[in-house]
Amino acid sequence: MSAADSAAHQGLTVPKRARACDFCRLKKIRCIGTHPCDNCIEHGESCIFSERQRRKKRRTHHDLARRLAEFESFLDAAREDQNLARIFVRNDAHQPFGSEQTQVSNAINRGRQDRPPTSNSETRFNDISNTVPLDRGPSPVGLPVQEAQQQQSRPSPREWERIEIASQASPKASKSSTFPYTPTQPSTKDTSGYETVKTGIEYWGPRTNMALCSKPGIAWVKARVRQPDFEAIASQFALDLAKRLKMDKRPSAERKPEPSLDVALQFSRAYFEEGTQASLGIIQRCSFETRLRTFLSGSQIDDDPAWYALRNTVYASGCRIELSKSATFREAQRESWAWFENALSVHSELLFCHTSLTGVQALALMAYVIEGISCPILQYMLCANALRLAVTQGLHRHPIQSWNLPEHEVAMRNCTFWALYCLDKDLAWRAGRPSTMDDDDITCEVPPSMYFQGLVRISRLSSIAYRKLASASALQSTPAEWVNNVVQMDTMLEELRQSLKDSLQLHFPLDLANVPAFLNNHEAVSLQFLFNTLTWDIHSALAHPWCRDIFNLDKSHEYRSQIERSSKILAETSKAAILECRFVHCDANCSLVKGYYTPLYAVINLFVSILQNLACATPSDLALMDVGAGHFARLSFATESDFNVPLVKNLALLANNALEVYKTIQPSQTSTLGQLDNDGSSFLSVAPPFVTAPEGVPGSFSEEHLHQDWLDASLNEDFEMWSIFYPGGPESHLQDPPIYEESRQSIP
Repeated sequence: MSAADSAAHQGLTVPKRARACDFCRLKKIRCIGTHPCDNCIEHGESCIFSERQRRKKRRTHHDLARRLAEFESFLDAAREDQNLARIFVRNDAHQPFGSEQTQVSNAINRGRQDRPPTSNSETRFNDISNTVPLDRGPSPVGLPVQEAQQQQSRPSPREWERIEIASQASPKASKSSTFPYTPTQPSTKDTSGYETVKTGIEYWGPRTNMALCSKPGIAWVKARVRQPDFEAIASQFALDLAKRLKMDKRPSAERKPEPSLDVALQFSRAYFEEGTQASLGIIQRCSFETRLRTFLSGSQIDDDPAWYALRNTVYASGCRIELSKSATFREAQRESWAWFENALSVHSELLFCHTSLTGVQALALMAYVIEGISCPILQYMLCANALRLAVTQGLHRHPIQSWNLPEHEVAMRNCTFWALYCLDKDLAWRAGRPSTMDDDDITCEVPPSMYFQGLVRISRLSSIAYRKLASASALQSTPAEWVNNVVQMDTMLEELRQSLKDSLQLHFPLDLANVPAFLNNHEAVSLQFLFNTLTWDIHSALAHPWCRDIFNLDKSHEYRSQIERSSKILAETSKAAILECRFVHCDANCSLVKGYYTPLYAVINLFVSILQNLACATPSDLALMDVGAGHFARLSFATESDFNVPLVKNLALLANNALEVYKTIQPSQTSTLGQLDNDGSSFLSVAPPFVTAPEGVPGSFSEEHLHQDWLDASLNEDFEMWSIFYPGGPESHLQDPPIYEESRQSIP
């Protein structure tokens, strides 16, 4: 007999309780109601009375349908109300259009304001009434678009009658002046089933030097040098660079005032006489300074945004040059950036408002001035926008006689376009992203100067090389096609070098003592570095191990000679480029190509060459790695540690350690691919190309085993494994791992 039955049998009153305890509910027995109840005491259970949860009523669409019917009836009643037409006739002539808008808003919001507060869902539904226009009938036929829109934007006379009634009937509504609605804050909860990714993502293509910092690139290095923290070093380097590709904060709303005439002319003089961009001929000194004097003297008002951007960009460049001589790096950076922000403030006006050639010149000059190492790396977007604007004005076409353009304007158009073209092709290789301009659409003439001729010829060959060795379609080539493309580009490169060898003195290494008279030191170094990077872009297709492994070229003896040639050229030119870094003057005005990109590319190439062929590495190679690290130490010192690249120092240390351990472990067998370390762990080093590991050596790996060890089987599926898809926003940190593209996408 249960406790409840026993109590009833004895005549006791069983207290009632609103709910049973958890145990009684589980056993489906009657609960006495005491705490603890007799059932729980009898069974030794804890007597717990959980809070009751109200059942939620199943919501239907009836409420929504009801509110929709009320809203429609409200609109129908407003359209059919004709009782007070005389009020509209009396007041129509005395009311401005602004007050009419207020009354329209009041009429629509009257019912909602007088009603009691509703639920959140009903409030959101009723807010639709602020955005739904009144039915004004069909648009007038036969009128211009603008006039028809104006007529449709005004309410009809019948609607003005309803407006008067609403404004008089509801004092609360008459105080409202919002028309037609106030935007609401977007919901923080995503209900669409789509989740956005991190902001600040930056992409580098698989054929850039950043491939060493990709996931397979890090694995390749760790397989040859036992350095567990290399992944953290490479990831931090990629993260630091990604952050430089965008501005850390929004441009300041304050504008730096115009300088005095003397200061402005001083900046102009510094730009044209010492600036690295003056030799491009984007602007002419005589015409620029004449217009500058006229403007600053106040004799003529000139509010053209293109002219505003152009002169402020010259101020930024000239200020940076002048302060680099006397002030610190940060002072030069801060002062020059304020002028550049002035130019950046009218960027949208240059693109989307009517402008002239001056607008293209301003954007082109901005793209080149931002190349300084003291600035964020924004030139990719600026150059693309400038090229688009140049194409809209036909700068890429040869002007015909009916255009009636004077000769000096044609010369400026040509210089501006080709300067943008050369920067566009250079940036395409640097970032591994497609360029903006198609070579087949260009008919304008190349400027006659020898510097421009050499610059354009190198850039045009660079464009062909990108299409054959870095585009998405090129990366889907067969091994034979891939090697054949490298051979073709190598032939074209050698022909170009021979043609420019005498006129521009393209030698390895560069000798500034024999620079032609028509070239200054900056132009000579720029041409040499541009030619070096083009050489590496071509020959790294076979010299870098990941490129060969994608096409399984190491297993074929058919391509051995070309691979050995490309590897040798890559190593020798990289050594020469490291030596040429002594000609680079590091300050706030130093360009990114000379101070950072080319030296880094050379060091990475030499590092890869050493690790691939440790048996042939020499102490002089390690010394050159230290020289490269010394250049970046000098760069860090000149920039007050603002541009610090610790990766280079670590690469030099890794190369030195790899060679020492390799010679210590296997002094007599230079072809050993692996050997047991003192603690019994396996240390991997690299044998010369095409040399097989000796059989029977403990801990050694065959070449096939080595490839499987440092890369999984998916590597052979796609070149995009070596690209980098990295979050570079200000909120990113090292704990956020890089995102790599690992899926192969078919090309239509």
